[in-house]
Amino acid sequence: MLVPYERRSDKPGGYDNFIAVDLVSFTNIKESTDKHELIRYNLNYYDRVSYLGEDVDERSQRFSLEVTAECSSSIVNLENVEIVLPCGSLYSIEENFLVEETVFQSKLFFHPNFACDRNTRWKWLKKRTESIDTTINFNFSWCFHRNYFQYFHWFMDVLPRVVASVEFLPNLPIYVCEKSNLKEFMSTSLKLLGVSTDDLVEFGDHHSILATQVSVPLHRFKESRGMRPSFQDGIHYKGGWDPLYLKYINSVFVRAAKAKYGESSRFKRIYISREDAKHRSVVNENELLQILNHYGFEIVVPGYYSLLEQVFIFSQAEIVVGAHGAGLTNIIFSDLYNDPLVIEFMVAGLGDPGYRMITSALSINYKAIAAYPMHNSGRGLAFDDLKVDLELLSSILEEEII
Repeated sequence: MLVPYERRSDKPGGYDNFIAVDLVSFTNIKESTDKHELIRYNLNYYDRVSYLGEDVDERSQRFSLEVTAECSSSIVNLENVEIVLPCGSLYSIEENFLVEETVFQSKLFFHPNFACDRNTRWKWLKKRTESIDTTINFNFSWCFHRNYFQYFHWFMDVLPRVVASVEFLPNLPIYVCEKSNLKEFMSTSLKLLGVSTDDLVEFGDHHSILATQVSVPLHRFKESRGMRPSFQDGIHYKGGWDPLYLKYINSVFVRAAKAKYGESSRFKRIYISREDAKHRSVVNENELLQILNHYGFEIVVPGYYSLLEQVFIFSQAEIVVGAHGAGLTNIIFSDLYNDPLVIEFMVAGLGDPGYRMITSALSINYKAIAAYPMHNSGRGLAFDDLKVDLELLSSILEEEII
């Protein structure tokens, strides 16, 4: 079982047994090298979207502005690499570097054998001691992301790597997680992409693995606005916002869902309820539902449905309304020929671009309504319950529904 690391307690000057480590990126190169092959590069433009509500601050509003982004994908072939779990970072033992794309938003910062903090002047260090648990002596494709078990990150961070692996590394087994950790939506989506559980690699309970060979699909999304969480440089190491990937997933998954369930006129207007979630609840949901019922909305709790059922439901929808959260990931499966509309309740001050980028990439109409955080979680805006401006929502629905 993979366990999180404890936060570091080292004091200044406590790194005598550490060595300096380089940080190497493979997705900032627009040409292939001896270690990596550039498999795709495209420049995309994402239109400005509507962000409505009072007290919208400049930083959180940034996500709604027009964006130009470079999308690049590479396959990196490495030898003698230490795989560090559960953060999923890769360290080249012979050449003494960390693969930067696998350190992005990583818990490697808290790993007892690595250090990068104010005391190191934000340079990476590694303990001199050997820490390998086991060795893998065959080549495989590394498609792991530390948040693989979360619905949004599965589709945005893991599956883009799987798609690249299936296309460019067709004969290699794949590591996404331990088979016992596969959820239904994970195993079903792998099957739709032609990957069976027999194609998956397992490591057991080992946390530090020496891979004598490993091929790594990597993605880089470099945008012009510096959106959350990459306010400084606008670089996001994810493939899920690439229009080519999203359109491919839409095509494959919707085709499979319609082959199984046919057509329906029931789910034309959907409200995504967070009834099964432990945070970010809508505190005035009862009043909200009265408005939505007036306009004929169906209440959907995505977590109560199988993956293909979710695909089917959202492929029928003309209007989708919901608070920021994993359920909105299903807008990937919208009917792209039916001019759908997505209305997201965005926690004011959060400015998370996740679903706005999906809608722009797929040319889906999108509006965000700034919802007011209740400051009740103790864990920050992303976890606070929220209150929706019902008058603003009513005016939008009145305009959109004729």
